[in-house]
Amino acid sequence: MELYEIVDHAHALASAIEDGRIDEAVDLSERIATVARASSRISIADAAERLSAILRLTDKGSDNAWWPALTLLADALREAIDRRNATTDRLAMDPVQRARHARLREVLDEMSGDGITALGAQARALRTSGRWLDAMLNGLRVPDLFAREVEWIRHKRRFWMDEEGSQDGP
Repeated sequence: MELYEIVDHAHALASAIEDGRIDEAVDLSERIATVARASSRISIADAAERLSAILRLTDKGSDNAWWPALTLLADALREAIDRRNATTDRLAMDPVQRARHARLREVLDEMSGDGITALGAQARALRTSGRWLDAMLNGLRVPDLFAREVEWIRHKRRFWMDEEGSQDGP
């Protein structure tokens, strides 16, 4: 589960608390903790586990006891998002990564023109997963091996993915 999915779960968690669905909130906070720990997001996992424990012990009508724990989880998520954005900003400054991201979008546009419009189908055609392709489209680094594979699959010349601008051709 990627950070954006953890954030989606956190929004659902906040809604559950707001609506008084404490059992659902406990389940969501435990799910966030499990997933965050599995993806080495320890501060988020710790905050979610603390919130879960407090929710289990809190009187269902009292919102004062869980508020600091929910704030702690929100702060941990905000910090993780800020770190991710800083990484994305560094990648944006790398001309090779900037070129690869632009070329990847160009390839996907070509594939759409060829009738392959669904992201999952495009990912399969590029021999990757939809989740991985989506992550690259959202700023994740495009690895060298993947760039070379795309060039080979789409009959582009070697290092075409690394070139900025509109230099076309195989």
